[in-house]
Amino acid sequence: MTTLTKIEKAIEKTKLEINKATSIDDRYEVFAAYLSMQNLRFERVGEKPAKGASFSIIKLKRKYRVNIRCGYGKHNYAPCVEVLNED
Repeated sequence: MTTLTKIEKAIEKTKLEINKATSIDDRYEVFAAYLSMQNLRFERVGEKPAKGASFSIIKLKRKYRVNIRCGYGKHNYAPCVEVLNED
């Protein structure tokens, strides 16, 4: 299973729980727990400019950036997690 497939599966499994979470930290914890179960290396990178909808996946050079939720903040910054591409 590729890294991208694992990320998409993590989004599918945790989307409802993340939407129900009341704080940004709770959203990170839910998503991080599932990524850990998938044996993916990731880091919390704070809030970055959101390009796309909630749970969008942006491919970077050696990693993927996942916007956990879109529309946060004055300039549409979203809490993000970057997952190392291990393919």
